[in-house]
Amino acid sequence: MPKMFTLMTCTHNHADLLRLTLSAMMELRGLEEYVEEILVVDNASTDETPGVVREFAEQNPIVRYLLEPKQGVAYARRHAADLSTPWLIFVDDDNLLSKNYLIRAAELIEENPDAGVLNGAGIAAPVPGQRFTADEQQRLFAVAAYLACSHPSADSFRAGMKSMATVPYGAGVVLRVEPLKRFSERGWTKNVGRSGGALTSGEDGEIIVSVLQEGYRYLYDCEMYFYHLMPKERLGEDYLSRLYSGIGHGMYHYHRQGIYGRLRNLCYFAGYCLKLLVLPVAAALVNDPVKKISYHYKACSWRAYNRCCLGERGEHEVVSRL
Repeated sequence: MPKMFTLMTCTHNHADLLRLTLSAMMELRGLEEYVEEILVVDNASTDETPGVVREFAEQNPIVRYLLEPKQGVAYARRHAADLSTPWLIFVDDDNLLSKNYLIRAAELIEENPDAGVLNGAGIAAPVPGQRFTADEQQRLFAVAAYLACSHPSADSFRAGMKSMATVPYGAGVVLRVEPLKRFSERGWTKNVGRSGGALTSGEDGEIIVSVLQEGYRYLYDCEMYFYHLMPKERLGEDYLSRLYSGIGHGMYHYHRQGIYGRLRNLCYFAGYCLKLLVLPVAAALVNDPVKKISYHYKACSWRAYNRCCLGERGEHEVVSRL
């Protein structure tokens, strides 16, 4: 009989970060008791990823390498439907799970038999050897939730700050596998997700929603936490503008699904047009620099959504029925 969890990491050209992620997994309490395998899905990497996985597999046979040659994180995530364990944990290749992550997840599942989706606290942290500048830290406070972080720093987490995330996120998420099998049979996600350098997103939200739509409950628990490593380039203007634009593209294609999809797109288009009209006034009236930064990047998302409604295509539009 399979154990409770599969730890699944989908990765593309992040060999150095992947090494840190796998090292943290090896330190998890309850690893032998709860984990059937650690599956690393290589989404067409051209760096040292295969060698890094091979190195850890030699240390522990539960580590398995799988190549997914078709670029797009949704293609890599779809292998979740083939798992034999009842539960899956998506561990991004820049997530360092806390040592009690498995034990706390197992406790929550036992205490909540109707649970289907569990999020732990995601704490933004610099890559070892780097430090955030004051401007970068300020930007993190503004955009943390859109980087799959509930807390912009370890200090904010220790101080008991409330989670900044307003919706479930894919980093470190614990999911029931059976609903994913049925979701795969129905065709899987509309969004391909990140592919190469394109930052289209939303496929993780579709996966999470597919579980919740079957009637299972969502839980967030800050005792189950992980550090989300943030290379400094992710806090730059170019990356964040592209990230938020990718979110807008993903939202457009997600909303477009179903018989009322086009009407839904039109409603959001109208709403975002209105928001973009009043945004300059709102930004001028706000003195908080964190809110000003947040407004700036949200506008990138709204504009990208509306460009999709107008039929424009951009570098982030990597979408298909899988």
